Amino acid sequence: MNTLAVDLLIRRDLPAAREGDHAAYGRIVGACQNTITAIALSIVRDVQTSEDIAQDAFLSAWQHLRRLQNPDSFLPWLRQITRNLARDHLRAKSRAPHPVDDMETAIAAAADPAPSPLHALIDAEQHAAASDVISALPEESRETLLLFYREGQSSKQVALLLGLSDAAVRKRL
Repeated sequence: MNTLAVDLLIRRDLPAAREGDHAAYGRIVGACQNTITAIALSIVRDVQTSEDIAQDAFLSAWQHLRRLQNPDSFLPWLRQITRNLARDHLRAKSRAPHPVDDMETAIAAAADPAPSPLHALIDAEQHAAASDVISALPEESRETLLLFYREGQSSKQVALLLGLSDAAVRKRL
C-alpha cells in the first residue's frame, strides 16, 4: 500500500478507532505493519524480535490512542513508540545473562536439520558480511535502507514515512 493510501486510511479510520472500533484499528495496523516492523528490524536486527516489537507498539498505541489529538501525528507517534520499544529491548537484552541464549542456539541447531557444512559456512559468511555492513550504518540509514529494500518502498514513500525529503533518503541509500 502506498503512503498516500495509508494516510487516507488513517484519516478515515482513526476517529472510529479512537472510539474503540477494533476493525478500524485493524485496518490501520494492516496498512502500517510492514513499515513498523522494518523500523524495529533496523534497530534490533532480528526478524522475529522486530515482529514482536511491532505488535507491542501497535498494542501500546491502541491503549493510548485517545491521547493523540492530531491524526496527522499518528504515524510519527507510532514510529517513535516502535523506536523506544526496540531500544528498550536492546537494553534489556544487554543485561540478560548470555548462557541462556547460547543454550537456545545449541538446542535449535541440534533440533533443526541444517544444510551441508559448506552451504552453512557460505550462508553464515554472507549473513555476517551483510550484518557487519548494515550494523556499521547509523540508525537512520539502517531504517531507510530496510524500508527501501526489505519493504520495497520507493524513495518518495520512504521520505514520506520518515518525514524526510526525497533527496535525504537518496543520500542515505
